Amino acid sequence: MRASNVLGLNKHDVLHMDGNSACLDDGHRARPANRLRAIHGESDPFAKLAEVQAITGVSCPADEQDCLQPDGSGYYLVLDAQAQDGDAGHCVSAYAPGEDCAGSTFDVGWAPPAKEPWSLLPSLDWLASFADAK
Repeated sequence: MRASNVLGLNKHDVLHMDGNSACLDDGHRARPANRLRAIHGESDPFAKLAEVQAITGVSCPADEQDCLQPDGSGYYLVLDAQAQDGDAGHCVSAYAPGEDCAGSTFDVGWAPPAKEPWSLLPSLDWLASFADAK
């Protein structure tokens, strides 16, 4: 595996359900920060923005939602207003009014043909750029 695109990223593990596990933080894992792209929902109940910043190794001002770096790594904060159901929760790619992760369809802002920075296609394009990378 050369790069990772993650949604609903948090620092919980079986020993640290409070979100204080540092093993995923930038510099504490094998994958470098420039090989990690995170999509984070504004209303994710399981992860705080500070956790996503620690894991990605990227920090932007609180009012800046696009924290993707020129190479495509970093994070993007999906606002509730961008989600089809008005809830950019833990399962930000799902369309599930009032249910977060229980939806059986995808959010129109995430699913193809959507081309927003948080959408599936730009993330797949970013991952594809590592296909021939060493």
